[in-house]
This record gives sequence, structure tokens and C-alpha cells, in this order.
Amino acid sequence: MKQLKKRLSHYYRVATAPLRRLPDFIIIGAQKSGTSSLYALLSQHPQLTLSRRKEVHYFDWHFDKSLDWYKTWFPINVGKLTGEATPIYMFHPEIAKRIKKTLATDKFIVILRNPVDRAYAHYNMVCQKGFEDLSFEEALEAEDERIQVGLEEIKDSNFSLTYQRYSYVHRGYYAEQLKRWREFHKEESIHIVFYEELIKYPSDVYNGICKFLNIETVNDVELPHYNAHAYPDMHGDTRKMLTQRFTQPNNELENFLGREVPWSKT
Repeated sequence: MKQLKKRLSHYYRVATAPLRRLPDFIIIGAQKSGTSSLYALLSQHPQLTLSRRKEVHYFDWHFDKSLDWYKTWFPINVGKLTGEATPIYMFHPEIAKRIKKTLATDKFIVILRNPVDRAYAHYNMVCQKGFEDLSFEEALEAEDERIQVGLEEIKDSNFSLTYQRYSYVHRGYYAEQLKRWREFHKEESIHIVFYEELIKYPSDVYNGICKFLNIETVNDVELPHYNAHAYPDMHGDTRKMLTQRFTQPNNELENFLGREVPWSKT
């Protein structure tokens, strides 16, 4: 009976795809920077009805499918805005261009986090899923080679799990990724927030996003917390090494944004 209901639901969504709206906005990253909490927070807004699944992955895993397949994940057009959140989108080298060619959507939300903390959270997530056998330090040493393998895989396909899973440090090169997005999308189309500020000032960050989406602001926001797992502290020498490694990329990000990032003093 459960499978029958699932099949009938799928047929219904396919049949009604022409009535469904494509996303008005997309949260494009960064992974392990609070995208799940932000998506859950936005899903509570009365003027929004978000995708049935947070990460639709149309523009990487499923780009061989039709646009109607993509639309099945979104609500029937009833006057509310809709969106999704797939954090690989910001990092993937082809997706800014793919979206520009495919969608009229031109509102993208980016949430950034201290890249040292983001890298370690990413590593621990991959370990918990059973995809990583190396220590964090060994994984960092192997990363450049893995990234090259992943880029070769992307040339032959729409995505690469190697590139997605093992990009611990490379995903923290934020300025490089944002510059690529700005090649295809206007500056005012990309709204950037910071994980550290979302945690400390959730109402301010949330209402800034509401203004970006042209929807009503909301008072007394309570931020849901998702995907919070306990794991061992990073080795002090490793943190020091990564902090030094990200010094130049962080400077590039601050120059690109024209503001200081929240983690610059930590």
C-alpha cells in the first residue's frame, strides 16, 4: 500500500508539472554552514512553500532529466514563492552557467562559515556516512589529487561524488566560487550571509533574507538546529595549519565583499 501511494503521488506530480512553479530562489551553499537550519527556518514563512525535498540536485545529479521532472519537486502555483537548497551548487564549476541557461530565477542565497570549521565539519560528516577511511590530516594531504580526479569525472558526467565528498579545503575558497557565479549572475542577485551571524543574530539575518526575497519580515525568530553532531576536537597544529592556509583566501573574500568576515579575528 505504501509503495502504491508513493507511485500514485509521483504520477500526480508528473501530471500536474505544467501547473507547478520553478524556484524563485535557491540556497546554493556552502555545505556545513547552516543551510539545513536556514531552509527549515524559511519553510515556516507564510509566504513561502518550499520544495518537497531540501536538496533536489537537479543541476548536478539529475541534469539529464527534463525541466518538468524538476518542477515535480515544487508546489502548484498558488501565489506563494518557492525555493530549494542544494549546497553543492556554489562549488560545482558548471552550475552557475547551467542555471543561467535554464531558469529565469535570479535570486540566490549564500551562507558562509569559517572555512576551517566548515572543513572539519564536512570531514566528520563524510566519516559518519562511511565514505572516508583517512584521518583528517591524511585526507587534507590527499585532497588536491582527489579534486583533480573529481574534475575529470565532471567532464564525463554532470557530477562527481569524489569532487563532492572530499573537497574539505577547496570548498572554503569562497571568493573563487563567488567570482564564478558573478560571471553569470548580477551582484544584486546573490545575497550573502554568515553562519556565525545567523547563530548570534538570527532575526537580523532572517529579515535581511526576507527583504531580499521581497516578503514580509518576521519578529522573534527561533532558529532550528539541524545536523549538529559531536565529534573530537581538531588537533591544534592542524587548526593552526589550516588557519594559515586560509589567510590569503579569506583576504580575497574580504576584498571581494568589501567587508570584514566574522571569523577574521578568531
